[in-house]
Amino acid sequence: YITSDQWRARREAWAAWRTEGMFGKPIRCYGCRQVWILERDDLHHCDYDRLGAEANEDLWPMCRCCHEKLHQLLHAFPSYRKMPRRQANTLALGALSANPGDDGLTSLRDAL
Repeated sequence: YITSDQWRARREAWAAWRTEGMFGKPIRCYGCRQVWILERDDLHHCDYDRLGAEANEDLWPMCRCCHEKLHQLLHAFPSYRKMPRRQANTLALGALSANPGDDGLTSLRDAL
């Protein structure tokens, strides 16, 4: 799905929706706050319940680096698998955002 034309179209529709709602302000990565660029950066599924028919709120703009770090955090702690996916993503993103220069693991270990 992630490599399909359907996903590319969904990404474009999401970016148009978000840009319109932000009144022309740049979209920013949820991790490091750098400007998010459709052609370069990722959309993270914070929930897979509607995969293929995602709500706009299910998709988070993330630069490639922060997206990879977020997945590393989610896989590093088994406690995340016991939580609803959106909750686990929100907690991991909070740890990542608290220390953008860090990999997020230290702050997350402290939080748990």
